[in-house]
Amino acid sequence: MHAALFETRRYISGIILLSPRLPLERRVMLRSVVFIGLTYWVTNAIHFTIAPGSVAVGVYSLKMWPNLYGAWDAYTVRRFFGGVNA
Repeated sequence: MHAALFETRRYISGIILLSPRLPLERRVMLRSVVFIGLTYWVTNAIHFTIAPGSVAVGVYSLKMWPNLYGAWDAYTVRRFFGGVNA
């Protein structure tokens, strides 16, 4: 029981990403997902921090600051693949 809880705690804490016991493919995949997620979060955070300030000061208009990665209207599968042209 204790070993199962320990493994769960290790997985949740993120140490599993560095564990040499995982196969190389899984470590690369997990690190890639974390890198992509952090990159997305940081670029959005910078965008959402600079945009309101520059609009409030009057440097740029609101139209100059669209969504960085576009609108996400993918709340259904049909809408997600609706823009894909076959």
